[in-house]
Amino acid sequence: MGDEEGAARFFAEAERADPLDCIARYERALREGQPSAAFGEGVSDYEVTDAAKDYLLAGERARARSLLEDYLRARGSAGPAIDYYLGYIALETGGDCAPFVEAAGRHRDRIWFPNRLFDIVVLQALEEVSPHPFTEYSLGNAFYDKRQYDTAAAYWQESVRRDPHFPAALRNLALYYYNKKGDAEAAVCSLEKAFYQDRGNARLLLELFQLYRRIGRSEAQQLSFLQANVETAAKRDDLWLEYIGLVCPQDPVRAEQLLLARRFHPWEGGEGKTTRLYKRIKIALYFEYKRQGDPRKAIEKLREALICPENLGEGKLILDNDNDVHYFLGEGYEACGEAAAARAEYTLAAKGSCALADDVYYNDTPVEYVFYIAKAYKKLGDACRAEEIAESMRRYARENKGRKKSIDYFAVSLPDLLIWEEDIDERNRRFCARLEELASQI
Repeated sequence: MGDEEGAARFFAEAERADPLDCIARYERALREGQPSAAFGEGVSDYEVTDAAKDYLLAGERARARSLLEDYLRARGSAGPAIDYYLGYIALETGGDCAPFVEAAGRHRDRIWFPNRLFDIVVLQALEEVSPHPFTEYSLGNAFYDKRQYDTAAAYWQESVRRDPHFPAALRNLALYYYNKKGDAEAAVCSLEKAFYQDRGNARLLLELFQLYRRIGRSEAQQLSFLQANVETAAKRDDLWLEYIGLVCPQDPVRAEQLLLARRFHPWEGGEGKTTRLYKRIKIALYFEYKRQGDPRKAIEKLREALICPENLGEGKLILDNDNDVHYFLGEGYEACGEAAAARAEYTLAAKGSCALADDVYYNDTPVEYVFYIAKAYKKLGDACRAEEIAESMRRYARENKGRKKSIDYFAVSLPDLLIWEEDIDERNRRFCARLEELASQI
């Protein structure tokens, strides 16, 4: 309306109310003749395109363009969102949007997750005039975020048709086929194409490995697959743990070497996985040395299981009572004729909660611990208590076998990266069957 002083006061007040307001900062920087000052450390492509969107909705196309161009000059480079918004402004003002669409496609390795409705407006307008596989891929991501799964898949399929060598689009189609259509064969085909186009991509390797496991590939097949891609597997702690875990049954000595040779770093949802594998390896070594007739070496390996070395990156979970280790130590000492030491270990093995829950979250007590608590009571001469625990396991299985289950994500991490959807009810049925099996062995 031509009131420059009023506008200045308005934006100054807006910036005082919200120092992170991108438009207010940019307007002040323009008045001071230093537009690049609006783009300090931490300002993101998302924030700038959000401001550009507001300018565009207010009819201020020229201001939106200058904002984006000044941001590019200040940063030297940016992700595809900036190119797409500049292309949209060019299209809206009668210009050529194709160079901007091509520029966005060259930035397809930069992370961008379009999730605003206006992003869809921008992308669809550009796709209609200047089709491009990365635009189609981005539209697929946007519609998948809005739970428009079939529309998302149609865009990804078009992206792959236009560019068959686009691993990210192939990977996303695999998720759609498996999780939304229940077509495991199509999912495997799509994800294999994605991975074998980008064999150095450890995330794709992890997801393909998890898909193979989900569809029932044998442990021998899983191990063979990771061995064939061992250099890529070594890029991720979680994949390396999977590899070591598959080596362990065949060669626990080699598994121990692999685990101790690497410095691990805890990750969200992976709490306890490294330490539990360390303990599993030590127990496997206990049985190996026991088989070789060396009970002292076997006991030594179990003792090592009680102390986590620094390279694991974490200590034991606070609720981990090592019931299994103490039970096997009791057996070991008993075999050596050391009755007092054996009883002390069985007493430790009998400590802890007997509450039953599927081992879904990292802080859940594994049901095997409850099993060894019961076995320890039996060794201590309290067969009645052991039977009480066995009956509680059978009762839980009877009462829960047919129940509908759900996962509560509140406050607690899941121990696995949930890419491929699982039938929680089927998992519950397997868990109940496992409970009945363990109860029969007490």
